[in-house]
Amino acid sequence: MRIALIISSLAAGGAERVLSLMANWWAEAGNDVTVITLAGLDRDFYKTDESVTRVALNLMRDRRNALDAISANFKRVWQLRKAIQEAKPHLVISFVDITNILVVLATRRLDIPVIISERTSPKHFAAGRIATTLRPHVYPSASMLVMQSEALRPWGEKIMRWDTRVTVIANPVQCGTTPPASGGLLPLWWRATRKHVLAIGRLDAGKGFDMLLEAFHRALGDNPEWDLVIIGEGPARPDLKALREKLGLDDRVSLPGRVDQPWTIGANADIFVLSSRYEGFPNVLLEAMVHGLACVSFDCPVGPGQIVRDNFDALLAPPGDVDALAAAMKRVAESDDLRHRLGNNARNSVQRFDPVHIMREWDDMIENLTGLRPV
Repeated sequence: MRIALIISSLAAGGAERVLSLMANWWAEAGNDVTVITLAGLDRDFYKTDESVTRVALNLMRDRRNALDAISANFKRVWQLRKAIQEAKPHLVISFVDITNILVVLATRRLDIPVIISERTSPKHFAAGRIATTLRPHVYPSASMLVMQSEALRPWGEKIMRWDTRVTVIANPVQCGTTPPASGGLLPLWWRATRKHVLAIGRLDAGKGFDMLLEAFHRALGDNPEWDLVIIGEGPARPDLKALREKLGLDDRVSLPGRVDQPWTIGANADIFVLSSRYEGFPNVLLEAMVHGLACVSFDCPVGPGQIVRDNFDALLAPPGDVDALAAAMKRVAESDDLRHRLGNNARNSVQRFDPVHIMREWDDMIENLTGLRPV
């Protein structure tokens, strides 16, 4: 089967990781897979298999004004249409709001089924003005909308005009091929003599790392055995550094930036914390569970509550409740037995998200939609 997968870029991020995994999975099985990005190859963080055809349109540049942006999007639609026609796919799959809109417009009258997918919680993530305006008008022309959680199905049905062309498929995570912890080959900012609380994500308001700093200060600020490491980069770095200094945590909190293969280091952690204000379906929580880390998370909308069971394979705190998050972190930090129990249960329960299971759901949905099934 010929499948084209389209996303703005393969930069570091959850949607990008999932799309690259899906592309490689289908290509390795013997399907003819093309990955098309609006950005150039220089933005790639995730790599695709040699058997995947890679098309980078290099159309992501800063816009001078609204008119320039409109002109650029017309160009993107035209270039996407040409790339899709050249790939001759039986099916097109698109990820993320603006790209979804461009792909639906680019495939008009091409008689190619188009599956679009939202990769965060649209009810809580503030999409741009263009996406917010056009989604209700453009999305219903797609063949299928994939959401990541049952909690988001009502939003999807409404945007598709109460249509039945909405399905829920969770994110896959590789459970059997995780890279080993790096052991002795650790960077200087990872102090091997300390215990570690770990967080990974883009440094922006949505990830709630300001609340994590506050919670760490309340839970473990007076316990010098513990450090906090937040791996990632983004616009909130100056504010986080200022808060770290204000809380007197300069020697206890590391912000090393973006790290290639972060889990070769992060797997050495003792606790993983998800402090997000909102999510779509947090890949990083799945990855922490794969590595058997004891996880603490806000039960934010949407995802954590669908992935873990409180006090079984993670501890959940009410959304935005810093005191509750701090209490959960302190409870896990003070009990080796609890850390081991949560970590072991997490490693077992996350197996249901292995690609063997999740990609079967994609294959079933594609077969029902097109009459063709990926090999």
